[in-house]
Amino acid sequence: MDTRALAAVLTLASSALAAAGAAQTAPGGLEELRTPTSPAFVLLDLTPSAVERPTTPKALAASLLAATGDLQFLPRNYAIDVAPYWLAPHPTLTYQQFHNPGLWQSIKQTASISLATSRSSGTGIVPDSGTAIGLGMRTFVAAGHPDRRALDSLTARLDTIQQEQNRAAFRNRPEAEQDELREQNDHATRALQALVQERRGFMLEAAAGAVAVYRQDAFASGTVSRIGAWLTPTYRLRQPQLDVLLVGRFIRDVPAARSLYDVGGRFVYSNRGLSISGEYVRRSGSSAADKTHRASANLEYRWAEGKYLTATFGRNFDNAGGRTLIALVGVDLGFGKVPVLSLAR
Repeated sequence: MDTRALAAVLTLASSALAAAGAAQTAPGGLEELRTPTSPAFVLLDLTPSAVERPTTPKALAASLLAATGDLQFLPRNYAIDVAPYWLAPHPTLTYQQFHNPGLWQSIKQTASISLATSRSSGTGIVPDSGTAIGLGMRTFVAAGHPDRRALDSLTARLDTIQQEQNRAAFRNRPEAEQDELREQNDHATRALQALVQERRGFMLEAAAGAVAVYRQDAFASGTVSRIGAWLTPTYRLRQPQLDVLLVGRFIRDVPAARSLYDVGGRFVYSNRGLSISGEYVRRSGSSAADKTHRASANLEYRWAEGKYLTATFGRNFDNAGGRTLIALVGVDLGFGKVPVLSLAR
C-alpha cells in the first residue's frame, strides 16, 4: 500500500477528529477505537446485549445504564473499561502490525479490563440492600482483516489524483483546476480513511470475569457470587453491513454451587451510525429450573465520535428476583488520545 496514500488517510483522520472536538494528535491517528459493553456487566445480567460485538478498545471508556422503569435522573449501574496497551504511547507500532496483528499482538492491543458496580435490587444477583461489583477482561484471539482489494483500488486512485495535483502545481495550472483536484483528493482520502477502519471476515473474542456481592454495603460481608468465561465467534460482512455472532458461555453460580451454560446468537445490521439487532440466548444447567432464555432487540446510535446511545427491550433470563423485563437505556463514553501509528513497513 502506498505510504503517501496512508499518510493522507491518517492525517485526515486526525484532523477530522480534532474538528469534532476530540483530542488532537500528530498526523497518523486512528479513531473509533471503541471499548464495548463491559464483561462485568454481562455477569451482572445488566448489559443491553448478552452477545457483544467485537470492537477494538479505546484507552478508557465509561458505560452508564439505567432501567427505564425506575424513572431515575441518574443511572444506578456504572462501568469503567481500561485498555492497558493504549494507556502508553507505542511509537514503534506500525500500520501493518495494527491491522494485521499476530496472535500475541492482537491479544495485547485489544485487551480491555472492566470494573462495574450495580445497586439494582431484585435481580437474583444483587441483594435488595447492597452492592455488586464485577471485574472482567476481554480480548481478540482472531481479529479479522481489512478489505485488501478495496484498499488497493482506492490507494491506486488516490495516488493518481496526488500525481495530478503535483503536476498541476508544478505547471501552475488555473486555481479552479487545482481546487477540483484537491476536492477529489479529499473525497478519495475520506473513503479510504473509512475503509481502513473496517474489519471483516472471521473474528473470535474471549472474555472472562467474576462478581462479588456486598450485602448491606458491608465490606466484611463480601462474597464471590459468580465467575464466568465465554467465546464469541463473529463473521462480519461489508455489503450489507451485517454481523453474525454466536456465543458459548460458562457461568458458575458460587452460592448455589451450580453451573450454567449459555448458547445463542445475534444479528446486527448497521447503517450510517445506527445499528439494529436482535438476539436469542438459551441457558441450561443441572436442573430443569435452570432452563431459561433471553430474547431482546437493541438500538445503538453513534451521536458523536466515540459516543454511543443504546436502548434495549426484551425478556431476560429467569432469576430469583422474578424480574425478567429488559428495559434499558445507556450511554458509552470513550476517552483518551488517538494512537499514532508509524507508516514503516
